[in-house]
Amino acid sequence: MPFYRLDKDSNLKAYYRVFILVWPALFVIPFFVLLVLVLHVSWLSFIGLYFLCTGLAILVGAPLFHWARKRSEFAKDPRPVILASGLTVLSGMAPLVYFLVRPMGLDPVAALGAGCVAVIPWVALCLRPPKKLYERIRSRRSSTHSHPRGSDT
Repeated sequence: MPFYRLDKDSNLKAYYRVFILVWPALFVIPFFVLLVLVLHVSWLSFIGLYFLCTGLAILVGAPLFHWARKRSEFAKDPRPVILASGLTVLSGMAPLVYFLVRPMGLDPVAALGAGCVAVIPWVALCLRPPKKLYERIRSRRSSTHSHPRGSDT
């Protein structure tokens, strides 16, 4: 089993382990480019904000995805996973948005508008997922539960 795939019976500790391995790698390049190269913030601010954002994404994301995986397997519904992914990204980005709005003097209304650009698609996907994608996910999940792993059929 690769380190990023979790079985349906994985515990919360396994989710934290995967998030600790994956999230810092996802955030390092965008944060470096935005904060150091574009906004010219100090290295101390960059490191502090980077650890705060990745820490929040890990602390919020692992339990959310653990819940979403259990919930989506029980209900055969992909919406909890979509919701968990959105909330994980938003919680990881919240300190960055605060840092950009408050000390750098950006308009809070513009930050709220940018946040809505990120939130509205996830809310729309949770409320009304695309029918073809939704049916494909449901049929795939039902077919994987009916066949044991590793079988040729």
